[in-house]
Amino acid sequence: MKFSLVIATTNLHRRKVLTSIIKESFPGIKIEAKEINVKNISTESNKRAKDNAIEKAKFYGILFKNNVLCEDDTLLIEGEEISPNRKGKRILSNSEVFKYWVLFLKENSNVSGKIIKAFALYTQKEIQEDETEIEIHLQLPKKWPRRITTNPLNYFIIPKGYSKPLSDFNNTELKLYRQKETLLLRNLLINTFRVNK
Repeated sequence: MKFSLVIATTNLHRRKVLTSIIKESFPGIKIEAKEINVKNISTESNKRAKDNAIEKAKFYGILFKNNVLCEDDTLLIEGEEISPNRKGKRILSNSEVFKYWVLFLKENSNVSGKIIKAFALYTQKEIQEDETEIEIHLQLPKKWPRRITTNPLNYFIIPKGYSKPLSDFNNTELKLYRQKETLLLRNLLINTFRVNK
């Protein structure tokens, strides 16, 4: 049996990553293309990644009248959420976010924390959700990028067990790094649609 699914995110790179994971594991799930723009974007009013993912999944599920997958993540340092974009109403540019983390790490050295990654899957019957934790270390980049080509935070994040930032990972290393979220997403889809790989 085939199921259709909307991946509701404004981040095109993340949409490609999640689409790749789903198509590789569940070829019977059809990914529907839906435009997410400023007129239909969901706001995030909660502090927890899981609650934000659920809120977005409900919003887009009702809007698109389809099964919807949403994600959210939170960076915790010493138990406190740290995010430049949540301190004000205006969304910062990549260069502004990069400068924020440079200043933050110049004031705070040897910073360790964790990323909470959450998924929520909306269907007409229910919402399934789950989350996982990824331990990380933050440090100033050894080489300043000429151009920011990825999430600005990736230039500062060094996952536990690695010695270089995410921005320097090759495709094989990225796939290994994403194992936790891949497993989480697969289990969520299996539990929701009762599908097998």
